[in-house]
Amino acid sequence: MSIRKTQFKIFIPLFIIPCFLFSQSVRVEIFGNRHLQESEIIKLIQNMLDDGVSDDKVESIKERILNFYIENGFYFAKIESLKFEKPKVKIYINEGEQAKFGEVKVLGNQVLSSEDIIKISGFKRGEIFLPHILKNKIDRILNAYANIGYPLAKVEIADLNFDDHGFADITLNINEGQLVKIEQIKIEGNKLTKEDFILREMKIKRGEVYREMKFEQIRKRLMKLGLFKSIDEPEIFISDTTSGILIKVEEGRMNLFDGVLGYVPSTGTSRGYFTGYINILLKNLFGTGRRFGARWNAETRETQEFEIHYFEPYILRSPVDAQVSFYQRKQDSVYVVREPKLNLSVELTSFEKVSEILKASFYISQRTIIPTATEYIGYQIFESTSLNMGLGISYDSRDDVDFPRSGVYFSSFYELGNKKILGPERLLTPEMRRKVSVNKFNLALDFYFNFEKILKSVLVPRFNAMVVVGDGIDESDGFRFGGMRSLRGYREREFLATRAIWTNFEDRFMLSDELWGFLFFDLGYIYRPVLLPRIRDSFEAIKYGYGFGMRLKTGIGKLSLIYALGKGDSFKTGKIHVGIESEF
Repeated sequence: MSIRKTQFKIFIPLFIIPCFLFSQSVRVEIFGNRHLQESEIIKLIQNMLDDGVSDDKVESIKERILNFYIENGFYFAKIESLKFEKPKVKIYINEGEQAKFGEVKVLGNQVLSSEDIIKISGFKRGEIFLPHILKNKIDRILNAYANIGYPLAKVEIADLNFDDHGFADITLNINEGQLVKIEQIKIEGNKLTKEDFILREMKIKRGEVYREMKFEQIRKRLMKLGLFKSIDEPEIFISDTTSGILIKVEEGRMNLFDGVLGYVPSTGTSRGYFTGYINILLKNLFGTGRRFGARWNAETRETQEFEIHYFEPYILRSPVDAQVSFYQRKQDSVYVVREPKLNLSVELTSFEKVSEILKASFYISQRTIIPTATEYIGYQIFESTSLNMGLGISYDSRDDVDFPRSGVYFSSFYELGNKKILGPERLLTPEMRRKVSVNKFNLALDFYFNFEKILKSVLVPRFNAMVVVGDGIDESDGFRFGGMRSLRGYREREFLATRAIWTNFEDRFMLSDELWGFLFFDLGYIYRPVLLPRIRDSFEAIKYGYGFGMRLKTGIGKLSLIYALGKGDSFKTGKIHVGIESEF
């Protein structure tokens, strides 16, 4: 992007005074200052007086003081005299009146009217005339031109006159430059990723008029794909025959491996078994943005999960994406859940705000529950199948996916499910309803507040809710809750719930470009009713967790290490959560 600068040259007539020389420390006294504080003026020139005052320094002292007054709008300030009374320096100032904006005249403009330019810039007669305010107003004019296809526009101050009452009359000369259209889009550095896929993600069409506000968001949008290590700001190029933009990218690692593997040795009554978590994601199949992933999670010998999914972007070159998945969970050797699912999403992102991604989604799935502990009737749940349909919406304005510093993330869905109980026959009674409804609601809302300039930190409050309701809920309809991704300070998936509301508060401190440290406090409400036939007691609690952690980005991936204390924990009984995401 082009960088625009506005420069001002102020010529101040200075008076010459006789030469005096003091080699010892000098004390300064200021007279005549009504608007600017004496301490500010002394601080401005004190370093020039530490080794005494000479006639060579006098002009520099006066120039520095007068320029300080100009910066504060006092263009008519004068230094009446400088008196040297060893070891004192007495400075007598006539501040004059503070200058104000007067009439503004605009020349050379054709695309925008003079009235529109004055309105856009915010010029108002009687407003205090300060150099930085004038620069800001000119920048507004340049930004307005850049957002209607004239990024090469220039604004010059053709004339600046102060009348007898201190009003500054300004004449602006505008060179609008030529209209820039994006006839060509050049991408450099993409070795694997197809150019067509990048162009579709940019949401730019050839022949489109250049708009700076939109083009400034291209980098942020492309970084959210998780495929690039770095992306330069788009550069404009113009020749005699064409114009366009150049985008330079550096691809990152395209695949992800996340996992922990453990082994529980055999005992006298049972054989050893593996536990752990493995997640593999191929993020850019054939350079087209297609994704394939597989996940396996073994909590105990009897409880395991497995999931695979495939993502297809831009079906028939439309803004519609599709994902098919298969999920299976074996729970305590009591039952197995199997659920194939189809999810379709359409992007509704604004044409101007391409980095604020808005999507609506629809999905359909069939969920089957298969009891496995048939020999233990008292611990058996019902065999069932359900057809589920859901609608969802998501919004993402975060500036980065891995280490966001600002923005908002929101997602929510509502699911309607029709469940049919199939057996086993020995548990079914004539009065039992065989067809029931099970509905689900989910909400996630994350805020990122950047206080790096003040507190050197990013504050991240998160709000989440998950609710399952219906007239035929059993254990298989609930969800597992607790651990690193929900309520820290507790075992992974420690709680079974049908309702949960929780918040996470993090204060993140950037220790380096690759390392974040953070403090956190989590608070959650958990509820589970009686879930016949296996769970015969209800559960309701308010839980909290707190602690500290770190996130480190390395050459092979991301490492998360968290030490968390739950309700009632001592330092010795705290939980350590470890997460590893390796990229290859």
